[in-house]
Amino acid sequence: MKRLFAALVLLAITAGICTFEFKLVRDSSTRYINEIKDVEKSFSAGQKDTALTLIHKINIAWKDNVSSMDTLLYHDYVDDISNNFSKLELYIQKDDETAFYITCRELINQLDSLRKSEIPSLENIV
Repeated sequence: MKRLFAALVLLAITAGICTFEFKLVRDSSTRYINEIKDVEKSFSAGQKDTALTLIHKINIAWKDNVSSMDTLLYHDYVDDISNNFSKLELYIQKDDETAFYITCRELINQLDSLRKSEIPSLENIV
């Protein structure tokens, strides 16, 4: 009976950790995607300073969250996203529209892929 109870406790702990990780990744990805779209709108409207301020804040927030996400996720995905956030800030400063929009699309795709990879489905398990 003790083993059964211990197994149930471990199962509950594991389920809790998995749920926390799933919600963290889902909510973070969605938030960053929306924030990138806001940066795109500002840049498109010619508000370079606003776009630069927004991406700088996003970059700082990402760096604060990266340690908890890096513990739970595949490091290369997180590192690639970090690099692209840094590139966006540089592209805004250099006023490089083409590279900016390409990097925004790439970032949105990476974050969306990260979110989808955490959804418990047969496709993600196999």
